Amino acid sequence: DALATNTSAYCSAQNFPPAPPTGVVAVSSNAYIDLSWTAPSEPDILSYNLYYATNSGAPYNNVKNVGNVLIYTLTGLTNGTTYYIALKTVDNTNLESGYSVEVSTVPRIRPPVLISANYSGANILLNWTDSPDFNSGNFSSYKIYRSVVSGGSYSLVGSPTTGTSYSDTPSIQTI
Repeated sequence: DALATNTSAYCSAQNFPPAPPTGVVAVSSNAYIDLSWTAPSEPDILSYNLYYATNSGAPYNNVKNVGNVLIYTLTGLTNGTTYYIALKTVDNTNLESGYSVEVSTVPRIRPPVLISANYSGANILLNWTDSPDFNSGNFSSYKIYRSVVSGGSYSLVGSPTTGTSYSDTPSIQTI
């Protein structure tokens, strides 16, 4: 009498979460942040979740599913505020990776480029190119500061709302 046994092999498939994105780069500008990252090597990536907050570390109070892209622009931000950002990979079974390395940046209005500062007689004439954000809705004026020593205490001397030049007559010869 032989004892019959079932020796059928079976395999249990396990689904592991994907790896997080790497190489996250954040470049800020006027009320937005351009983000880019490198995808993990998994073949079943569905999308990426972008997490951000004004405080460092999880949990983040904002999340956006940005689709299956490697570049994204986060808009509607407040200039002068530090934003902390991390991403997670989502696979086609909706498993989510751990967080990527956190990056941070501060959106700001981009400054103009000073072309020249010429001293003539008692005047200093400044010339610059417009800020790339000059025509944005949150630009109001340029602010011109002066100091009598390099790196010293600066005083506001002008705040032109238009134009790309300013003439200043300092009370003390500073050049």
